[in-house]
Amino acid sequence: MKMSNGNYNNIEDIATWNLEKMLKMDKYSSVEYQKVIKDELKFREINLSVDELENLFKHGVRRNGIVQYGKEFNI
Repeated sequence: MKMSNGNYNNIEDIATWNLEKMLKMDKYSSVEYQKVIKDELKFREINLSVDELENLFKHGVRRNGIVQYGKEFNI
């Protein structure tokens, strides 16, 4: 994610409370920024174990796999 200072940052390295603040900032009000931030926050709410996360991606992202772990992704 490109930050306002021109540097790039991995979204997973940004604290949840900072992501929540970013949602309200004009700098990050574009549709693209809002989607990325909201998707990351939703993903963090699911609280998958490492094994569940590995299994989700090991077998490919199947429709039934996503539904099993949460409908909030709307895939």
